[in-house]
Amino acid sequence: MFTLSILGKPFTVTLDPSLEGCIGECDTFHQTIKVNPSLPEATLQDTLLHEVIHAVEEQLHLRMTEKQVFALAAGLFAVFRDNQEVLRDFFFPITKE
Repeated sequence: MFTLSILGKPFTVTLDPSLEGCIGECDTFHQTIKVNPSLPEATLQDTLLHEVIHAVEEQLHLRMTEKQVFALAAGLFAVFRDNQEVLRDFFFPITKE
Protein backbone atom coordinates (compact mmCIF):
# COMPACT_ATOMS: atom_id res chain seq x y z
CA MET A 1 0.00 0.00 0.00
CA PHE A 2 1.18 3.51 -0.78
CA THR A 3 -0.27 6.98 -1.28
CA LEU A 4 -0.30 9.10 -4.43
CA SER A 5 -1.14 12.79 -4.41
CA ILE A 6 -3.60 13.37 -7.25
CA LEU A 7 -4.59 17.01 -7.73
CA GLY A 8 -3.55 17.65 -4.14
CA LYS A 9 -5.62 14.82 -2.67
CA PRO A 10 -4.10 11.71 -1.11
CA PHE A 11 -5.22 8.51 -2.83
CA THR A 12 -4.43 5.20 -1.14
CA VAL A 13 -3.22 2.65 -3.66
CA THR A 14 -3.52 -1.04 -2.79
CA LEU A 15 -2.90 -4.30 -4.56
CA ASP A 16 -6.17 -6.14 -4.02
CA PRO A 17 -6.39 -9.82 -5.00
CA SER A 18 -10.13 -9.83 -4.25
CA LEU A 19 -10.94 -7.75 -7.35
CA GLU A 20 -13.19 -9.95 -9.43
CA GLY A 21 -14.07 -9.28 -13.02
CA CYS A 22 -11.82 -6.24 -13.29
CA ILE A 23 -8.13 -5.48 -13.11
CA GLY A 24 -8.40 -2.14 -11.32
CA GLU A 25 -10.79 0.39 -9.86
CA CYS A 26 -10.76 4.00 -8.75
CA ASP A 27 -13.05 5.43 -6.08
CA THR A 28 -12.70 9.21 -6.02
CA PHE A 29 -15.17 9.58 -3.13
CA HIS A 30 -13.05 7.41 -0.82
CA GLN A 31 -9.82 8.45 -2.61
CA THR A 32 -8.70 4.88 -3.24
CA ILE A 33 -7.23 3.00 -6.17
CA LYS A 34 -7.09 -0.79 -6.24
CA VAL A 35 -5.15 -2.91 -8.71
CA ASN A 36 -5.23 -6.67 -9.12
CA PRO A 37 -1.75 -7.95 -8.12
CA SER A 38 -1.98 -11.07 -10.31
CA LEU A 39 -1.31 -8.97 -13.42
CA PRO A 40 2.00 -9.09 -15.26
CA GLU A 41 4.23 -6.16 -14.24
CA ALA A 42 3.69 -4.02 -17.35
CA THR A 43 -0.08 -4.57 -17.23
CA LEU A 44 -0.12 -3.70 -13.54
CA GLN A 45 1.74 -0.45 -14.24
CA ASP A 46 -0.51 0.41 -17.17
CA THR A 47 -3.58 -0.33 -15.04
CA LEU A 48 -2.34 1.94 -12.24
CA LEU A 49 -1.84 4.75 -14.76
CA HIS A 50 -5.34 4.07 -16.16
CA GLU A 51 -6.87 4.42 -12.68
CA VAL A 52 -4.86 7.59 -11.99
CA ILE A 53 -6.27 9.07 -15.20
CA HIS A 54 -9.76 8.17 -13.97
CA ALA A 55 -9.03 10.02 -10.71
CA VAL A 56 -7.89 13.11 -12.61
CA GLU A 57 -10.70 13.09 -15.15
CA GLU A 58 -13.42 12.57 -12.54
CA GLN A 59 -12.13 15.39 -10.31
CA LEU A 60 -11.89 17.75 -13.29
CA HIS A 61 -15.28 16.60 -14.69
CA LEU A 62 -13.79 15.88 -18.10
CA ARG A 63 -16.48 13.31 -19.00
CA MET A 64 -14.03 11.03 -20.79
CA THR A 65 -15.32 7.70 -22.02
CA GLU A 66 -13.71 4.46 -20.90
CA LYS A 67 -12.29 4.11 -24.40
CA GLN A 68 -10.65 7.55 -24.13
CA VAL A 69 -9.18 6.76 -20.70
CA PHE A 70 -7.90 3.43 -22.00
CA ALA A 71 -6.28 5.03 -25.06
CA LEU A 72 -4.70 7.87 -23.08
CA ALA A 73 -3.30 5.47 -20.47
CA ALA A 74 -1.87 3.17 -23.14
CA GLY A 75 -0.29 6.08 -25.01
CA LEU A 76 1.21 7.72 -21.93
CA PHE A 77 2.44 4.40 -20.58
CA ALA A 78 4.33 3.77 -23.82
CA VAL A 79 5.89 7.25 -23.71
CA PHE A 80 6.92 6.85 -20.06
CA ARG A 81 8.30 3.32 -20.61
CA ASP A 82 10.21 4.21 -23.77
CA ASN A 83 11.72 7.45 -22.42
CA GLN A 84 12.52 6.73 -18.77
CA GLU A 85 15.99 8.30 -18.79
CA VAL A 86 14.94 11.53 -20.50
CA LEU A 87 11.76 11.96 -18.46
CA ARG A 88 13.53 11.24 -15.17
CA ASP A 89 16.13 13.89 -15.98
CA PHE A 90 13.44 16.31 -17.14
CA PHE A 91 11.08 15.94 -14.18
CA PHE A 92 13.66 15.16 -11.52
CA PRO A 93 16.88 16.84 -12.61
CA ILE A 94 20.05 16.14 -10.67
CA THR A 95 21.20 19.36 -9.09
CA LYS A 96 24.85 19.95 -8.32
CA GLU A 97 25.60 21.57 -5.02
